[in-house]
Formats: sequence, structure tokens, C-alpha cells
Amino acid sequence: MEGKIVREEKVAKTKSDLGGSLRQLVKEKYVHFLIGYFNPGESMKAHIHTVPEEIYYVLQGKGEMTLGKEKVKIEQGMAIYIPPNVPHGPKNTGKEPLVIAFIHSPPETGEYLKVTEK
Repeated sequence: MEGKIVREEKVAKTKSDLGGSLRQLVKEKYVHFLIGYFNPGESMKAHIHTVPEEIYYVLQGKGEMTLGKEKVKIEQGMAIYIPPNVPHGPKNTGKEPLVIAFIHSPPETGEYLKVTEK
């Protein structure tokens, strides 16, 4: 088969050093697709990617996120584009889990990631 089919529930969740839990569904030469899970009150430390562009797509829940110098409300059905070097990080401000799809291009290898929140 050319391509890849991945079922979310078949991929193990891992705790992120930045906060929340992640499932890495696809990591290929030009694209990286993960799903992030945040319980009520849980957040991800603000960080930047020096090379990859990123898109958040909110699959479930509500919250807010740091996006540059602003705090913006996010909710199910919203897509957020994040250019390189823009600080960002979500926080679950709701009463149910916040679930976000993360898409990086090129893939985040860890060498491009810099934490901006102390």
C-alpha cells in the first residue's frame, strides 16, 4: 500500500514534557501529525518552532491559547495557523477534555523546539 492508515486508539499516549499528553499518528519527510489531550485546567508551556509551521485544529472542548503576545479563545471546529518563531501553547479552561490536532511542516524533530514560558 502506498500511504499510511493509522487509528488514533491504536497509538499509545505519551506525557509531553511541555504539558498534556500526545499521540504521534504520522511523522514523515514533510509532515508531522499529532493529537494533544488536555484535561480541565491542564496546559502546554508556551514554545516556538524555529523552522516548522504549525496548524492547530480543535477537535473537542474549549480553552485559550497563547498566540504571540495575545491570549485567544479556542473551541471545537477552529483552525489556528502558527508561523515559525511565534510563541504558542493551549490551556484547557473548560469542564471537558480539550483535544487538538497538531500538524507541523516540516516535521518537528525536537531540534527546532524552544520553550518560551518559564
